[in-house]
Amino acid sequence: MPSMNVITTITGTTARVTPHGEIDFDTLPLLYAAVDRLPPYVTDLLWDLERTSFTDVAGLRLLFGPAP
Repeated sequence: MPSMNVITTITGTTARVTPHGEIDFDTLPLLYAAVDRLPPYVTDLLWDLERTSFTDVAGLRLLFGPAP
């Protein structure tokens, strides 16, 4: 599986997930896994894509598609 650094910060009920690297279909499972690990009290999710150097249609699926 590809390497990607994903930092998750939780403040109150909001989680900020910050991937470092490229988002494509190889790294998409890592991002879904980061969301799956969030505690149940998290009700808001913020994707911080500032450190994302590239994304293809997988990034759109992450943001707008149904979760797997």
